[in-house]
Parts: sequence; C-alpha cells; structure tokens
Amino acid sequence: GILTAPGDGFYNITVIANDTAGNENNKTASNIIVDTIPPMITINFPENKTYNYSITLINATITDNIGVDTAIAELEGVNYTLTLQNGYYINSSINIGVGHHLLRIYANDTSGNLANKSVSFIVDTLPPNITIIQPLNNSKCDRLIEVKVNVTDNVNVDRVVANLINSTGNVVNTTPLQYNSTEKLYS
Repeated sequence: GILTAPGDGFYNITVIANDTAGNENNKTASNIIVDTIPPMITINFPENKTYNYSITLINATITDNIGVDTAIAELEGVNYTLTLQNGYYINSSINIGVGHHLLRIYANDTSGNLANKSVSFIVDTLPPNITIIQPLNNSKCDRLIEVKVNVTDNVNVDRVVANLINSTGNVVNTTPLQYNSTEKLYS
C-alpha cells in the first residue's frame, strides 16, 4: 500500500500484523526522510555586471532542509566542483577571461532534489582602441579645433572625452565627444 506523508520531514513507519489466532507482531522502519524541497542557491560572486579584471573565484551560498550533496558550477560547457569552505561553496582555481559569460550553479541534496541558478557577467580587461581622424599630427588649426576620432571596444564604449593640453602639460579645455552615427565617428 501507499502512505501519504502530510509534508516534508522525518517519519517512522510501523507495520503491525496479526494472525487469526490473535498473535500480533510489529516492526518499525525509522528515520524515513520525506524531502521534496530542492536546495536554495544564491550566487555571491561573480555578480551580473562588468568586471575589468579576470575572475578567479566562484562563491555561492547553498542551503537545504536536509543537506547539500553536490555543488557544481558550469561555465561554457565545463564543470567545476564547488567545495564547502566557511559556509560558502567556492572554486578558487578558475580563471575567467575576456568575454560575455553565463555561469550556472547546480546543487542537489541528499534526497536527489536538483536546483540551479545562473548569472551573466562580462569580463573586459582590454581598453578601447582609439584612432584620431582629425586633427592629425602637426596640423595647423585656428582656435576652434574640430576633433573626430574612431573608438572601438570589444564590449562597449562608455564615454569619449577630448582634452586640450598646453605645452606645459596642463589641461586647458575639455569636451565630451558624441557618437555621430552618420559618420560612425565621435566628434
């Protein structure tokens, strides 16, 4: 037959049998665990943002009502074991370089319930590439100097600024450069 537990928890099952002569016996199976709740995962690091350095640590908090059995991090098809250290599941032997990344953490508990959580992040350790289109070196200009540059980046250009620096090295004027989609330049 089938017994229905009212919820998750620890139970004992006692089986009682008697015969037609009135003899009775019982046996108990102890510490039966009913667990339908998967682990809870919080990814502490990396976060959903852009980093200007390589990521060398994965850190997650994983809890379960019965007990965590296994924790794995998956990054671009490669699995990395997370080990429990000081209350956190970590891997400090990873080195995540430049690019857009999706990290997925998988955890299962001792009852076989599986959970996963993911985070997207970017590692960008490369500076933007700048090509000055105007003015060129040794150009002769009047007081209004038009500046045009081509700026590219492997992730995204945030802002471009032109500084006018005098012969003693002091900044005497600054202007933000805006992207001109017609010319595909900043000016």
